[in-house]
Amino acid sequence: MPISRSYKTTLVLPFVENVHNVLIAFLRTAESGEWKGDAEKPSDQFVMHFIRGRWRKAFVFAGGMVPAMHELRKDKVVVESLPMRLKVKLLPSPQDLTIMLEHEVYAVNVPEDLCDREAVEWWVHQWDGLIGNEVASLRAYLKKCYNLPDLPRLVE
Repeated sequence: MPISRSYKTTLVLPFVENVHNVLIAFLRTAESGEWKGDAEKPSDQFVMHFIRGRWRKAFVFAGGMVPAMHELRKDKVVVESLPMRLKVKLLPSPQDLTIMLEHEVYAVNVPEDLCDREAVEWWVHQWDGLIGNEVASLRAYLKKCYNLPDLPRLVE
């Protein structure tokens, strides 16, 4: 039984320069695993696409990338191999900069003993914590890099 979950987070901070390089530096050196550019989806100055974890080609000679088998185990959370996608949207204005993060987390091989609602909820809780920690780290990093008086605002 494959499962996945999406997360959308919006951060707002005062308008700053060079945000692309700051975001890429954070994502390439993220504590929970390195994000790499998603070769299947072109990035530009306003939208950047990243992947992390184990991926494989859908077909041997052609086709896009799909999440590689990643078994959910309640005794171990291996973040570095968990297939994930991230889309970062930048919406600048003269007064501020809005950064929209869209995370997609995948698990494609769920053992039968984990196919009950309680076990899936346990894993969703783990993912919630993972994404929450990464967003908190990004907010702290942006505050430090730009010497902001406060953390970037988290918009619900």
